[in-house]
Amino acid sequence: MVDFDSLALAPVYDAFGERAILSLGSTSYDLVVIDHTTGIAVEDGSIGVQTIRPAVDARRSALTAHGITVTDLVGGRIVFDTTAWRIKTVIENRLELRLIVMQDD
Repeated sequence: MVDFDSLALAPVYDAFGERAILSLGSTSYDLVVIDHTTGIAVEDGSIGVQTIRPAVDARRSALTAHGITVTDLVGGRIVFDTTAWRIKTVIENRLELRLIVMQDD
């Protein structure tokens, strides 16, 4: 079986990723994320309407290596490039998670 995470995603995150600190409660984790905070089109509801939301992508394998589940992420805080973001929701993909974020005050 082909390991797409290590063969395809790892080089992309190495080349284009940004170092980030994910805080869940009092615990912090080092991650590498892909920045989409300028906004991406996201389905808004079940009727197929799209809206633009800031987001970051994270490798599922990096999160599971830290013991982090999808349900742990909502309400968490992620900081990169000197800006703090609150995780509002998560869109799951097989190998990546798209974290829909809102700038934290």
